[in-house]
Amino acid sequence: MTKRKDGEGSVRQLPDGSWECLMQSKYINENGRPKRIKRKAATEQEAIKSCRLALKAWEKEFERGRNTKIDKTRTLGSYMEEYVDKVVKNRGITGSTYKSYIYTLNANFYNYKISKLQLHMLNTVEFELYFDTVTHDKSRKTASVPIQLCKQLSTWLYGKSLIPEDYAQFVETKHEKRDEYFRDKENADKNRKQIFSDEDIVKFYNPKKALHFPENRRSIVPERESLLCRMQAERGRDGYGIHFGC
Repeated sequence: MTKRKDGEGSVRQLPDGSWECLMQSKYINENGRPKRIKRKAATEQEAIKSCRLALKAWEKEFERGRNTKIDKTRTLGSYMEEYVDKVVKNRGITGSTYKSYIYTLNANFYNYKISKLQLHMLNTVEFELYFDTVTHDKSRKTASVPIQLCKQLSTWLYGKSLIPEDYAQFVETKHEKRDEYFRDKENADKNRKQIFSDEDIVKFYNPKKALHFPENRRSIVPERESLLCRMQAERGRDGYGIHFGC
């Protein structure tokens, strides 16, 4: 077993090639001994990371007066059940709303792969895959409920130090990315500067008609020639193959 610097515990490689990390808490357990957390992973760094996260989660619960044993085999689905019963239900929602949440989760969350993953298996990609799949399978309105609850659950788990990052918080679905693209394109089209005004076009194509504008009751031939050159320059920059002599 390799002794590491403070905060990293002890790490050893097991006969099967995996790694095991053991860390000791600064708090004394109920049996009068320091609390120790042990975690196993495929690599040395993964074992250290998992063990440190589990120790931090236990210490947070201990500081709140709860000596809770962290069950590393629990799935995201079981944490969703706890979150809905302990947090969402106590927000003052009606009984019918609570039942609708349970029904929606049963039909659109618990039957998907992500609900069966343990916390150490989670990452941003898993949430992104689930969000894209459920929005593909269901209507956007139906999918919005489990997606929002997943984001809230992710933040809750992160606050309890059960996951190292708030994975789901900033994940966007393919629909959201597509809507954002078209929204930006529409705004760009609206804000695009108009090169030639209606009056400029009248001047070029019908110089006589342009005389009807009060401010144009003068010779416009020089303006027409100038406008011709401007159009040539602008169209050349846009990649059109129209050329005029000027």
